[in-house]
Amino acid sequence: MPANLLRASQVFVFEPPSGVIASLKQTMATVNRARMGKEPVQRAKLHFMLAWFHAVTVDRLRFSPLGWANKYEFGTADQRTAFNCFDAWIDRVAGGKRSIDIDAIPWTALKISLGQVFYGGRVDNVFDQRMMTSFLEQIFTPEAFKEGFNLANLESMKFLELPDSFKRDDFVQFVDTLAEQSESPEWLGLPSSAELLIRAGA
Repeated sequence: MPANLLRASQVFVFEPPSGVIASLKQTMATVNRARMGKEPVQRAKLHFMLAWFHAVTVDRLRFSPLGWANKYEFGTADQRTAFNCFDAWIDRVAGGKRSIDIDAIPWTALKISLGQVFYGGRVDNVFDQRMMTSFLEQIFTPEAFKEGFNLANLESMKFLELPDSFKRDDFVQFVDTLAEQSESPEWLGLPSSAELLIRAGA
């Protein structure tokens, strides 16, 4: 493009929200009530689990190369496609039923879709691929439907326990409650000193 045209133009830069809480708020604002509340009732919790995975995956980019060895262009397009994939699998398994058995959820298919296609398809580093697989195994498990499941696997942070609910409003309230906490790199599976380590290496 001609330089004169660029100088005369207004430039808009769209960046993902910084932080897990900001990302979760954006996702909850984007996924409407009708979509999240559609039967089977387990859909709402799976949607929120996906929102958490997306938030963690994107926020780790701030800590590169500690968070991810390489800079990847994870974004809302990946999340949007992942939501569509989740809905297709859930609808197929539910067959119009109001509720489904937790073990009937296609956990393997969902994790492979995220880890090898939508997000993992961009990952070209062996360590990063293993890290992403670890997150998927930690988050997308039948244990998430039991009371007291901790999203970051941090028993010392009880406030990160996934709500034992299938209602969108409860997940929105959960995000609002998180906003009262100070975000920590530990939420992302990183040491609490990650910020200092990144600054020291800059």
